[in-house]
Amino acid sequence: MDIRIMKGELNGTVKAPASKSYLHRMIICAALCGEKTLIRGVSEISEDISATIGAVAAIGAAVEMTGDGLLIMPGAKEGCNTVDCLSSASTLRFMLPVYGALGKAIGIKCSDSLSLRPAGELRDLMAEHGCAFSDGLSISGGRLSPGQYRVSGNTSSQYLTGLLTALPLLEGNSEVVLTTGLSSGPYVDVTVKVLELFGIRTERANGRYHVRGARKFTSPGVIEVPGDWCAGGVWLCGAAMAGDVSVSGLDGNDPQGDKAVLGILRQAGAEVCSSDDGVRVSSAKLRGVSFCADDIPDSVPAVAALLSAAEGRSLITGTARLRYKESDRVKAVCSLLNGFGVSAGSGEDTIYIDGGTSVFGEASSFGDHRIAMAGVLMALKNGGIVRGAECVSKSYPSFFRDFISLGGRYEEI
Repeated sequence: MDIRIMKGELNGTVKAPASKSYLHRMIICAALCGEKTLIRGVSEISEDISATIGAVAAIGAAVEMTGDGLLIMPGAKEGCNTVDCLSSASTLRFMLPVYGALGKAIGIKCSDSLSLRPAGELRDLMAEHGCAFSDGLSISGGRLSPGQYRVSGNTSSQYLTGLLTALPLLEGNSEVVLTTGLSSGPYVDVTVKVLELFGIRTERANGRYHVRGARKFTSPGVIEVPGDWCAGGVWLCGAAMAGDVSVSGLDGNDPQGDKAVLGILRQAGAEVCSSDDGVRVSSAKLRGVSFCADDIPDSVPAVAALLSAAEGRSLITGTARLRYKESDRVKAVCSLLNGFGVSAGSGEDTIYIDGGTSVFGEASSFGDHRIAMAGVLMALKNGGIVRGAECVSKSYPSFFRDFISLGGRYEEI
């Protein structure tokens, strides 16, 4: 879907969608319980969450959207021998160790873009501990054994999340040792929080995670999923560029790393007001800033769009891992900004932006949901065209509905 966005502002109130990070983890943990779990606060199913629902169906869990939320029923159906992870790296990296811990042979399918994203280290680690593989990431036999698991922390924190979720299912105790510093650490904090909701405690200190084996996941019965700081942050960045928007459902005490966007907005000069249930941001004269993206890689496209409207140079460091997302996000962000007349470029681990001016522009989404949303923000000042915008459904199916509710205007072309 190619769209033309009209020049305008964003004004009003919108509720942040359910956190995708939490939902992946909650659904998987609920599927490992012996009882049903109701997850409240879910109003839509994104493509990534659909992939995880399919992945837990392979171990016999049924998932149903009800009027009260998402109901997960473990053992309600017969499992299957093949799962399609679509484009969801979270689904793949979280569930692969779970299948291994359960001793489940399973064929793994994934999209072309997901097949290019790193997973080899996780596969090799699982092979060292008892799993046999065929056809890439498909598990052909064996079962994970307890012991010490040494894994890097700077390729993907999702490796660690997958292991922390799977290792309690083994008969003996295990230890995960990080061989590097941990990037995207707040996502692991979310993992530990969700595991605790399901009765699994993790001891961690100095890059080592001690996991007790022979543990049972216990359902909390009913839980509430928090709002998504990354998705809500798109509207906050847009408001800082042009408008006045309140995003409800965002908890400032939640461990989600993307709440760091508030500090960036304040540093850039936007008017920011936080409350118990959300955040209000109003546009102001913006100035260039510098920040490290190591813990908030998914927020970089929207923040880069924000900084395109800021006077002076901005510098984003810690960007090397962005090259291995749904797109090469370093290249895609620079291309997006350049397409709207903004000078931007990159180094080995940096993106620089010389903001303050932009024009009517045109850019590709590169099939990346985060780039498509950032493209909409880029067009607010002078209008513009974003090609391939339908990919927002990967994480935020109601994105354009919410855009319209805030006064945004667009047409398909």
